[in-house]
Amino acid sequence: MLDENKKLIKEVIEATEEMKLFSPKTINSNYIIEINDYDEAEFLAYENLQYEINSEKGYSWVDLRELVMSEVYEEKYRIENYQEFQEEMNEFKRLLDKNLKISDEYIDSLDDVYSDLSDCIICRGLYGKNNSIFEKMYYIYKSGGWPCGWSGNYPEGKLIVFYPREE
Repeated sequence: MLDENKKLIKEVIEATEEMKLFSPKTINSNYIIEINDYDEAEFLAYENLQYEINSEKGYSWVDLRELVMSEVYEEKYRIENYQEFQEEMNEFKRLLDKNLKISDEYIDSLDDVYSDLSDCIICRGLYGKNNSIFEKMYYIYKSGGWPCGWSGNYPEGKLIVFYPREE
């Protein structure tokens, strides 16, 4: 793995130390649709089976993310130093797990947050900074949001993001 890519991974790990997950929005972005209802966000993340990928409907939010990562894993398994890469990724993921903190109100989403940020780390390890969905999700998490769905025919469209209402 390139040293430059390790710096990018460490950026994510260090950001998680200070991340204020599930907090009011701190960014403006043209690639998101904001929602403020957590029940709606949970429905979109865990129950909705109407997502569209390459003009084919019937996918869940989990399916969409797993499909994207399946392509990344194909590439990961082909790298020459796969075992070394995997060991480094596991160490970074341990640090990520240690750093993530979520209020009890949103604890049901912790696995999603961990999975998305782990996938961002893997993508950065392989490709550096790119325009992947996981790179966008990293910036959303950094801004306090929770990516919970997709609007449009993936890869065209926008992320649906939950931000709590400002109090």
